[in-house]
Amino acid sequence: MKVVLKWTLSPPDFLEGYEEKLSSFFLASLEGGVITISEDADESADPLEIQKQVEHEIESFLMSVALVDKRRKFSLTPPGIDIESDGHNYYLFVEPGMYTISGTGIDFILTTKDGKIIDSKRERLAKQQELFRLISEYGTDEVAVKILESFRNALNRDDKKLFYLYEIRETLKTCFENGKGAIAVLSLSQTDWHNFGKLSNDKSVRQGRHFSEPTSLARDLTQEESEFVINFGAEMIEQYLSYLQNTKKNV
Repeated sequence: MKVVLKWTLSPPDFLEGYEEKLSSFFLASLEGGVITISEDADESADPLEIQKQVEHEIESFLMSVALVDKRRKFSLTPPGIDIESDGHNYYLFVEPGMYTISGTGIDFILTTKDGKIIDSKRERLAKQQELFRLISEYGTDEVAVKILESFRNALNRDDKKLFYLYEIRETLKTCFENGKGAIAVLSLSQTDWHNFGKLSNDKSVRQGRHFSEPTSLARDLTQEESEFVINFGAEMIEQYLSYLQNTKKNV
């Protein structure tokens, strides 16, 4: 039988720049914000299980995009499944669900003073592909599950951004026994680790872990600080996924 899976992506341009990668990974089409994938399956197969498995893979793809450069809120909703079997067409209603990530995305190129490109769309696409592969392969690791969920929550809850991003730091700190262990094993900057912790624990920051009541000193994260904490959160995740890969290679 042929199973046609569809998801509505909002906003419809969230994957702008990643359409070809989506198509090559999943043989999927993206039109008007609707992702469509056709799967040939055995007659005894459960369409809902197929949908569940493919959606998990698409979520990994979306998370890799979010980690690389997308910071816009989006939702992925499966409206239903079209099934063609024995010459008959069926429509299977799927209970609406939503997978949401927040943020913004800007396409840009960074260069040195002499004009040498140090960050380009091509490099970001390559990085996204690598992250998608790592999440797909190691995303079920217990620690990976926790830190990916924390990152997702941080993007969804801007008012609690530092609370959830700090969870990543604490999870890795526990995983490697202490902060020094995490920094050493994951090749993280000790300065960034310290500054991230200091900012997260600043009681005057509204998005911080310990902000409770507004005072005359209360403030929001600056744009620079917001970018720093999100980028460092993503870096911790990327380094941990790479660590899992390297550990497996050395076994």
